[in-house]
Amino acid sequence: MHDATKQYLLAFWTLILFLQPSQGFSEPATYGFQSRIVKHSNLDLSKEQERRFREWRSQVNYFGAFVIALDGTFVSGSTQAGGMKIAQDMAMIKCSNREGKPRRRCALYASSIPRKLPSNTVNATGLSEACLRWYSMKYKRMPVRKGTFSAFAWAGFGKCSLTRNAETEDEAKVAAIKSCRKFVSRSLLRFPQTVQTEIRRRELDKCEIIHVRSNEF
Repeated sequence: MHDATKQYLLAFWTLILFLQPSQGFSEPATYGFQSRIVKHSNLDLSKEQERRFREWRSQVNYFGAFVIALDGTFVSGSTQAGGMKIAQDMAMIKCSNREGKPRRRCALYASSIPRKLPSNTVNATGLSEACLRWYSMKYKRMPVRKGTFSAFAWAGFGKCSLTRNAETEDEAKVAAIKSCRKFVSRSLLRFPQTVQTEIRRRELDKCEIIHVRSNEF
């Protein structure tokens, strides 16, 4: 092969590689904007638990979970988590953990899942409805200056953030993670210390970059 041909092929494949999407981030799993409630138990609810369940199901979006204390005294719910298991863990943590008292015995009563999924779905992960709105209506549609980078980050228990117009990919990632952690820290303040500790132990508060986009050309 002639040297000129070799140089041409090298330049061609170098350009092709340079044009590939940043870091090869694939699109996160999304399920649209409709939810369904799936019951997991036929346990009898107390009047207060029944009232709280009606309240939860009227407001919840996927992924969510509703957990009841077996003694009929307490309930806890989660919403907008990044998966069924995460939503269930969050609700169970809030139900069972009590400051300075024995742990409650709790059971999963119902889940909120995307309507697109079958009712017998055991586990699924993906963007919550709230994060999907941020991702599809802000992150993917917002204008980006030429030669800059944008990044999208999320924490499993339901917080997400984005950044745009960063000079480098690394700067975009750092800014998105920093913003995500700020949202997470504020959200954790709503929970008792024992719940915060358990959430951190299970790393449900961990922020991760799930997508990077660039406008280099």
